[in-house]
Amino acid sequence: MSETLGENDPGMTLQEFIAYQYFFNQLDVVHAQVSMYKFLDKEKFTDIFNQFAAKHPYCVREKKGIDVVRIANVLFEFLDEDESGELEPEEIDLFMPVLMSEPKDEKIKAEAKAHFAEMVAGAKGWYNKILGKV
Repeated sequence: MSETLGENDPGMTLQEFIAYQYFFNQLDVVHAQVSMYKFLDKEKFTDIFNQFAAKHPYCVREKKGIDVVRIANVLFEFLDEDESGELEPEEIDLFMPVLMSEPKDEKIKAEAKAHFAEMVAGAKGWYNKILGKV
């Protein structure tokens, strides 16, 4: 976005950044809309963001420091990978939290199994060393 605006880029306020993060964490709403319509143009995406901002407690509380249209434009440009001016399902899928990483409990389980396997291997090595089977 800075590349498009150059020196006229006003940056982003802290309130806008936080609102952006809250919205980004709820991309499933956008994904549902994209699935229904097959794509979203910037106007429809901005409407979705406006609806989000009108209801989200943080956005309602901090509305003076949030330029909803500007945040929607920044996020739209970020998500529109092919720069077609429309968001397709594939572009949203790239950023869906569920698709980006495995669930935390699965990750913890895999790490625990790996750690356990290391401990077993170490114990076997120690056992063989004690018995002289090295």
